[in-house]
Amino acid sequence: MNQLAAIGLGYSARRLAASMASERWRITGTSRTAEGAERIRSLGYAAAVFTGEPGPIEPGLATALEGTTHLLVSTPPTAEGDPVSCRLGDHLAGMPTLRWVGYFSTVGVYGDRQGDWVDEATPPAPTGERGRRRLAAETAWRDWGRACSKTVNCLRLPGIYGPGRSQLERIRAGTAQRIIKLGQVFNRIHVDDIAGAVRTIMTHDDAARHAAINITDDLPAPPQDALSYAAELLSVAPPPEVAFEDAGLSAMARSFYAENKRVSNALLTSGFGYRLRYPTYREGLAALAETR
Repeated sequence: MNQLAAIGLGYSARRLAASMASERWRITGTSRTAEGAERIRSLGYAAAVFTGEPGPIEPGLATALEGTTHLLVSTPPTAEGDPVSCRLGDHLAGMPTLRWVGYFSTVGVYGDRQGDWVDEATPPAPTGERGRRRLAAETAWRDWGRACSKTVNCLRLPGIYGPGRSQLERIRAGTAQRIIKLGQVFNRIHVDDIAGAVRTIMTHDDAARHAAINITDDLPAPPQDALSYAAELLSVAPPPEVAFEDAGLSAMARSFYAENKRVSNALLTSGFGYRLRYPTYREGLAALAETR
């Protein structure tokens, strides 16, 4: 039986797990706490604790991973590196059933391109600490895959939206800001397209040829456009425009605006043949508005 293990069963990984479980895959997920692992079990999955902290492998983790054929890593790297490859690399390398590893990375590894297009052939040039850590983690996973002859794909994601996490919720809550920064665009991806794309990649005969794959939508667009469309769907007036300099954003939020690029998904859609369910924010937000 095929078995998916998700180290860090978060928002996107849970969506993937649900779609795979319906096709009779065995699912294992990890959490940093015993309480989190119990919540995973309540979903009908096997579960174990992985704290990411230095030291021996947590009790029960090796047993929970037995038989894993596909591994998804969604835990963030730290200043010390990727906790999964550092802590579990040797154990995973010795698992005879393991065929594929997917690492959730970010399009932030491309850095700022002043609005130009990038694809997987574009050399990474991260401008922020988060992007540099992700690139280091990608390198660690690629080196690990070459050393133990296992397929590794670094799955580069933009901003994620979906049920409970979109401009619709921010408008309803009264927390949305229509921030204007001249020329700024972002790619996005609906969580269901993350699940669908990963399923396509992990079972594709050609996956081993590609170290990195962008999982993103067709339309890099200004953030105010998506927010205005969400307001239109809710039949309310959009929030007033606020200049980027006056928005009072946190340091982390400002860092997202420091990078401006258009990310191509041609490898995913043409190379792997994946058809996006929500090619742009318009289809995605419209579907979310209908299902409330």
